Amino acid sequence: MAHNDQMSVEEEEEYIFYYDDKYLYNEKWYHISFPTDWAKSHEESTGPTMCENCDHFGSIEGIFLGYCANCANYIYNGERGRGFIDVGQESTDENVLCFDSIFDTYLKDVDINQILSIDDTIIHTNYNSDDEYVNDNDMGNSIIDCHFENGYNDF
Repeated sequence: MAHNDQMSVEEEEEYIFYYDDKYLYNEKWYHISFPTDWAKSHEESTGPTMCENCDHFGSIEGIFLGYCANCANYIYNGERGRGFIDVGQESTDENVLCFDSIFDTYLKDVDINQILSIDDTIIHTNYNSDDEYVNDNDMGNSIIDCHFENGYNDF
C-alpha cells in the first residue's frame, strides 16, 4: 500500500473486489468465470468500458460476460470467443464457427439465465425510506449497503 494506507492509481487499477459470483474491476462488474487477465488487458476500444456494443451485448444484468461480435472477431480473431450479437446470444455466423464458443470454455456449466444484477445480489439493510429501523428477520445487513447516521456507520 502507498503512504497513509491509500492505494495509488496503479494499485487501484489492479485491485479486484470479489462478491458472490462476480468481481468488480476498474468500476465494471464481470462474471466470476471471465478471465481476470483479460479484464486487465482489453485492447484499445474493446471491452465493457471502451466499447458500447461489448457493454450492451456482452453483459447480462450489468455483469460482463464476453465481447461483442465485432471485437471478438476483428480485434481478438476469435481468441476470446465468437462474440455476442445480442444479449446472451453468441454469434453463429459461418465465419466464426471455427472459434471456440465461450459457452464451451470459461462459461461452460454457467446458466446465464440465473445471473443476478448486483442490486439483486446485495442484501439491503433494515432501514426504510424514513430512516427508521425495520425489525424484519428476513432482511440482513451487508457491509456493502451500510447505514450511516451523523457521519457514523452503525453496523
